[in-house]
Amino acid sequence: MPKTEDVPVNVEELLERVDRLSHEERERLRARLDVNPSPPLAGWTPDPLKLKVALKKLQQGGSITRGDLREHLSSIDGISEITSMNYGLVGRKSNDLFEVEKGSGKGQDVFTLTRQGQELAEMFDDDFSSLRPVEIALYRGLSMYGNMAAFLGILEKHRNQDDAHPDGMLKEDLVEEMATIYGGKASTYTGYLGTLAERLGYIERTRDGNRARYKLVTPEDT
Repeated sequence: MPKTEDVPVNVEELLERVDRLSHEERERLRARLDVNPSPPLAGWTPDPLKLKVALKKLQQGGSITRGDLREHLSSIDGISEITSMNYGLVGRKSNDLFEVEKGSGKGQDVFTLTRQGQELAEMFDDDFSSLRPVEIALYRGLSMYGNMAAFLGILEKHRNQDDAHPDGMLKEDLVEEMATIYGGKASTYTGYLGTLAERLGYIERTRDGNRARYKLVTPEDT
């Protein structure tokens, strides 16, 4: 019997084919691979309420286009009107919580929940006026990327300095320290993480004249 030669795999082409699979086909593929997933992380968005609303909408309806989800999110009082298709949560590739079936345009992409997304949706209630404390705790874990850890670590280091300002660290000083890690992305990360961290109860932002200060408000010890 002739020996079968290994055929090189084009990983990018394979990923593109996976992106085009239906929800049912992805579930079959996931079962075949017997994947033991890591704890999920949320996609890029500084507004935790968007994720809560999106999870519950998909839990109820099964699937929705990006454009229709944008309209639904904009109808919620606690969320500002969304005018762009670039509103976070998920890009054009699936993530831990959302599966994306690409459409002819970005607005026609179809979202469904992954298995972890379905499990997470069950943990949120249907009150879209705010997040309960336990929901905030869930979202803290969902947002713990390296840049968030660095952001909070810098603020903690500042808090423990003898000459620390009682109202926290100046934003420009925080950006300068973030730049030693993230270079040109430091200002964008600081602005995004500042908004998210404040909504998650990690920090308070105040004004010092024309400048902003970021103050860590988490407990210093147990």
